[in-house]
Amino acid sequence: MNKSVRTFNLPKHCAPWVAGVLLLAAGAAHAELGGNMASVQAEVQRLNGTMSTVSMPNYDVHEIQVNNHVVERQYVNHAGQVFGITWKSKGAADLQAILGAYYPKYQALGARRIDLHHAALTAPDLVVEVGSFLQTFMGRAYVPAQIPAGTAVSEIH
Repeated sequence: MNKSVRTFNLPKHCAPWVAGVLLLAAGAAHAELGGNMASVQAEVQRLNGTMSTVSMPNYDVHEIQVNNHVVERQYVNHAGQVFGITWKSKGAADLQAILGAYYPKYQALGARRIDLHHAALTAPDLVVEVGSFLQTFMGRAYVPAQIPAGTAVSEIH
């Protein structure tokens, strides 16, 4: 039996978007909010990324870079818990993977559209801010109660 193969010709300007979607499907950068240091190490290996760490007085920032297209920062308190995550990528982030156990709350409450490129959810126990501009997607998520004492929210960037 002769099976036909269907091909699609996409315009060149769609290529970066399609690549971003494929990157997500293959496992784009994400970290689970509320995860631990073991999950940070597993994320680096799973993504085949490189990690650099900056120690701050109240927490450590673990930055994972993947092919210069995805940057993810995981903010980990000294107890080893991920209290905040920021990301920047050429494709939309997998919020379910990033938010982990917090995703059902995000889904139930929904983000409020701020303008054409930004949306946010602000609840007492979860803050999520997402945005996009020229095929670059960025955002941050954090759990206010888990931010170490003496740490300003503006430090999660």
